[in-house]
Amino acid sequence: MDRLAKVVSYILHPLWMPLITLVWVLREDPFLYVQGDVFVFLFIILMINSLAPGLSIFIMYKRGMISSLEVEKRKERFVPFLLVMLYYSLSYMVLRTKQIPIPNEIYSLLFALIVSLAISMLISFKYKISMHTMAQGALFGVFFALGVKHALQFHLLLMCIALMGALVAWARLRMKVHTPSQVLTGWLLGASVHFLIVALGVWL
Repeated sequence: MDRLAKVVSYILHPLWMPLITLVWVLREDPFLYVQGDVFVFLFIILMINSLAPGLSIFIMYKRGMISSLEVEKRKERFVPFLLVMLYYSLSYMVLRTKQIPIPNEIYSLLFALIVSLAISMLISFKYKISMHTMAQGALFGVFFALGVKHALQFHLLLMCIALMGALVAWARLRMKVHTPSQVLTGWLLGASVHFLIVALGVWL
């Protein structure tokens, strides 16, 4: 069971979830359309934002700046969180300055990601929340918002996403890297921020 928990944590790692969310959203929501070349560009941008922070965290670990790749200690989280947020902020600015023809909902999704990272970084000064479950909550919040906004029947899909979030929560608890309140707080933060921003169409 310990091995299964680690596999779940790696496969559904927060660094991969924005990319998974983008592909899933474009596949499920018929109101969202992105041209092939634009999709490739978005895919590459998010892939870089998955790999670059991971490489940065690995280098920090090798240099002894953090004690584990999971960044389990709350006091060590500020710099890794800041790096991830900067990567996504730069990518968001690139998309905005290039004026890529993508739906506003995608801009809102990316903006929500930056906002949730900023909030979690501030929270981490006093409290350790689960980034894994925050990413799962974000996925739920995005689909819930799109379902409401576009009047789509995502009930079964939302149930599956909720179960996936529960699996990730179990994995983090099984690995003893978080408490029940930490995984719940992370999920609620991701779900609420992404739902509100995507549903209201907020982006800069």
